[in-house]
Amino acid sequence: MIITLVHFKSIPRADGKHGYCNTGGRKFFSLHGMDWREFRKKGLPEEAFLKTGDAMALKLVEFAYGR
Repeated sequence: MIITLVHFKSIPRADGKHGYCNTGGRKFFSLHGMDWREFRKKGLPEEAFLKTGDAMALKLVEFAYGR
């Protein structure tokens, strides 16, 4: 599955709002060697998120499957 910016910006958060922030996203992508610009344009395969092992990334993939 391709995880897209729509998923990223619409995932429910613990505070009752929706979406992960761009600043945190850019940091996350940089930390894990992922291409933020490519993600914003086309999305990235779920495997790229899963291999990070990051809890928020795993939740994002789970959310994308539930949509």
